[in-house]
Amino acid sequence: MGSEMCIRDSPWIMDILQLAVTPAEKYYKGNQPKLWFFWDFAKNPEMWVGFEQVVHIKMVDDSKKLRRDYNLFSSTKISRDFRRAAWEKANVSHVQPDQITLLISAEGGDVYNAAEILEVLHTSVDSINELNLKVRPYSPSLGVPFSSLMKTMARTKILVCRHGSLLSNSIFLPPDSVVIELLPVSYTHLRAHETSLHLV
Repeated sequence: MGSEMCIRDSPWIMDILQLAVTPAEKYYKGNQPKLWFFWDFAKNPEMWVGFEQVVHIKMVDDSKKLRRDYNLFSSTKISRDFRRAAWEKANVSHVQPDQITLLISAEGGDVYNAAEILEVLHTSVDSINELNLKVRPYSPSLGVPFSSLMKTMARTKILVCRHGSLLSNSIFLPPDSVVIELLPVSYTHLRAHETSLHLV
């Protein structure tokens, strides 16, 4: 139920999923595959029979996971095409990237010294005039419009983000962007709620 509400309250999740299955249209005679969720089947208990027939789950051995062609984004072209499709869906034009974005979880707690990091970023930009970049903290909530997320990524020249799932948004950055990943001090030894994050 939690996942259902999360997806329904986050329209951009559906946008991403629709983009992800779009390439499969060629296998369905031009028709986009339908995305099925728990609530689709919960409306009619008899549908669970169909669910068992159409879904095939199998374990994947580690050796196959290491193969480059097993990864969804196994080539630069695939990644670029996905980014282009996302930008087009969000009606984003190819603007000149002009900002350093500090990407922070809307729930908070992932970057405890965000103010300190922002100060370092502002100081760095001020000391290098030719960068001509502005610093912007960005905390996308679950309900953020897809277009807002894409426009922010498209304008980002340097993305600063804590190690974690938010970094997946870097796939939507323009070419020649820079990603700075934040890691806690003694990352492998301290629990997340005991750490303060620093630039590395």
